[in-house]
Formats: sequence, C-alpha cells, structure tokens
Amino acid sequence: MNLLEVFLSEMDGESILNEINRKLENGDTLNNDDLLRLMICPLTFTGRKAKVEATHRAILTADKITDEQTERFVFQMMQVVTNKFISEADAKKIREVIGMTKIDRIFEEEKRQAIAKVEEEKEKALAEKEAEKKKALAEKEQCARRMLGLGVPDETVALGMGYTIEQVRALAAVKA
Repeated sequence: MNLLEVFLSEMDGESILNEINRKLENGDTLNNDDLLRLMICPLTFTGRKAKVEATHRAILTADKITDEQTERFVFQMMQVVTNKFISEADAKKIREVIGMTKIDRIFEEEKRQAIAKVEEEKEKALAEKEAEKKKALAEKEQCARRMLGLGVPDETVALGMGYTIEQVRALAAVKA
C-alpha cells in the first residue's frame, strides 16, 4: 500500500466542487478519488464560515449521487470530517439537509438563492442611492460655489442652500 502526502491548503476546493458537479450533471460515475475529494473538500477552504458554506455546497453536490448507499456513505463521512470546525447549530442544519428529501433540498436551495438575489439587489439599490446622494451633494456644493463666485453674500448662500456660515466659508476656501 502506497501512501501519498497531500496538503489540503494546496487543493482548490472550488475546482473540486465544480469538477464533481460537472461529472454528476453529465451522468458520469464518481470514482473513489472523486468521492474522497468531495468528502474532504470543505477542509480545503480557510475560515470557519467558508468551510461551513463549502460543506453545505458539498452536501448539495453529494445529493446528486444516484447510488443511495454511496450517497449515504459520503454524507456520513462528511459529518465526521467536518466535526472539528462546525458548530452545533451548523451541524444541526447539515443533519436537517441530509434528512430532507431531494425535493425539499431543491426547494431549500432555490430559497437560499432567492434570498441571496434579494440581498444583492438590496445592496445594489443602497449603492445607487448613496451614489445619487453624493451626486446631489456635489451639485449643491457646485451651486453654492457659483453663487459665491457671483458675489452673493455668505449669509445669503448659507440661508438659501441650507449650510452653516462655516460650511459656506469652507466651500469658498476650497474654491480659492
């Protein structure tokens, strides 16, 4: 029996998941090396959060295995492999995922993707709103500078633009 030394930090977990997903989607049978790589894949990620997310993704990948005995074996081994870094709450979630029917898991994955999409859209809307706010502020400052350039008194600019006298003087100093 030959032993091969493998450093998990040198393995690309993302590529492993993609390759195994591709094989399963093409209807290919996973060999023993594929199964082993799938089971240890979460350990190739750094940080607890990334490992937990990778575990969840690996479970969803393993769920595509058509042979139920192999699928069950992979699930059990993944529980053993992830036991050291996973919290009790995360372990409970994983057990729930393993216990779900395939249809339940599909719905759960769709729900997770929908939530991620909503959060992404929310972040995008907030970024757009922030950009609009900065643009409006820049336009307001430009207007105040033009007023100052026309010789409008500081007090009038402050009153008309909603600035304090100090803010108007600061704008005037930047302009100069």
